[in-house]
Amino acid sequence: MPRAVDWGTLQPTACVSLRSLVAVVVLLAPPHDASAQDGPIHRPPERRDIAYFEFAGPGGFFSLNYERRITPQRIVRAGFTSWDISNLDGVKHKASALLGGAMHLIDVSETPGFGGGAGKFVELGGVLAAGSYTRQRYGVTEGDGAFVAVSPTAGLRYDPPGGDFLYRVTFTPIIGVGGGAGTALDGKSGLSGGISAGYVF
Repeated sequence: MPRAVDWGTLQPTACVSLRSLVAVVVLLAPPHDASAQDGPIHRPPERRDIAYFEFAGPGGFFSLNYERRITPQRIVRAGFTSWDISNLDGVKHKASALLGGAMHLIDVSETPGFGGGAGKFVELGGVLAAGSYTRQRYGVTEGDGAFVAVSPTAGLRYDPPGGDFLYRVTFTPIIGVGGGAGTALDGKSGLSGGISAGYVF
């Protein structure tokens, strides 16, 4: 006669097999990818702070500057300068000033002739300088006092959005609008240009 099945003996074995099957399915399932879910992708913020040294330009002999990118196309600038130099003809120039300005950037990264790659801009704007200036010739003071000058700026800059070294070449004529301390600062214009190097962070 056929042997009767003992169901009480088979139940524990079936439970063990079911648990083993679940474990295998879990191990073989692909890992959960949170980025695959619907929703916004969070990217690193654009670097907006810029510090650079400018030779010549609105600061006269040199200036130290900080810029803040408030939009991808607009930048505000603050800086200062303080220098004391003598020419070979015996004229001594001394100046200290604060600088403030704003620039508009035109992205030319994809424009033929600019080499390609992000971060290439045409820069248009202006800088206001206010401070004191002294000019002496062989110890005799020829000009001494406060001044205010405006410098329209136009030039090219390499300003990478992800943070890196910054380079600028600008044309910055100086127009005196107040005071009477210097040749270019006494209601007269003086041609000038600037070369800058710094870092975007």
